[in-house]
Amino acid sequence: MTPLAAAPAGLPPRRLNLTSVITWLERHEWLATIGFGRDGHAREVFLQGIKTGTDLDETAADLCILLSYLLQEGGFDAGALLRKLATPDEIQRWLNPDAAVVPIGGPGQYAPSLVRQLLVHLLLGERERGETIAMAYASADRRKPTGGKT
Repeated sequence: MTPLAAAPAGLPPRRLNLTSVITWLERHEWLATIGFGRDGHAREVFLQGIKTGTDLDETAADLCILLSYLLQEGGFDAGALLRKLATPDEIQRWLNPDAAVVPIGGPGQYAPSLVRQLLVHLLLGERERGETIAMAYASADRRKPTGGKT
């Protein structure tokens, strides 16, 4: 797999993030935190709520490290990674469930693997908050002192 674009610029030392509950396979609920870059794109992900020391905890931690690395250094975005793992129809269903047929959090909305579910979560976070996050970073950058004397 080759990167689709140049790797994004380094992340700010303090990043804006979004934490929410994700559900996978209708039985696993975790807190997922998305860390955003200045461009409003997801650049890191963390999971909490898995019983510490279990195989699933270790697998999820490794998965988050790998995804975060690909998002930060590999030149990939969440959409590009998801397109490598799922069909366009699956992605459409996961990102745009018909609320009249499938209630939010209901059957059919879940991706069959934790990797795909996290990528869907990242894309939904970008869609819902990415523009606002990018504007917040830009606003904060305008307010930073320039280092000169006043």
